[in-house]
Amino acid sequence: MDFLNYKPRRIVINTTLPVDFQTVINNFNRELFYALKPPLIPLKLVRYDGEKTGDEVHLEVGFGQKWISLISDHGATEKEWFFVDEGKVLPRPMHYWKHLHKVLKTDNDTTTIVDDISFSTGSAVLDALLYPCLYLQFAWRKPAYRKFFRTKNSVE
Repeated sequence: MDFLNYKPRRIVINTTLPVDFQTVINNFNRELFYALKPPLIPLKLVRYDGEKTGDEVHLEVGFGQKWISLISDHGATEKEWFFVDEGKVLPRPMHYWKHLHKVLKTDNDTTTIVDDISFSTGSAVLDALLYPCLYLQFAWRKPAYRKFFRTKNSVE
């Protein structure tokens, strides 16, 4: 494959929540990770260091395939918080994975979570076939985020 001429596929999903910015940031953790797990997909969290540069997340996906992501960047301002996970060991057929997790303060009472994913299997055809499946997995996060943060917002 000619990686110089081939661009990974990209999925961007925005979810706006009636939850304050700091509550969302404070709850990006192992509990949220499990709340976002799509149904019917076998997934085991083996290691979860956090969301800071150098942290790692290790998963078992499907039938024993490993997925290891490295947090390659993170940062924060008064109105934005983010971290980037990049796949270092990926399950077949994935060859490339980069996921920017961004939390934006949209006003005093709402926050937008952005899932910005770039991926590649190394095949434009296979990427096109995989795209709808991945899109649906991440679109499923919208109601999962709402459910998770509805509980957190009523408690805090």
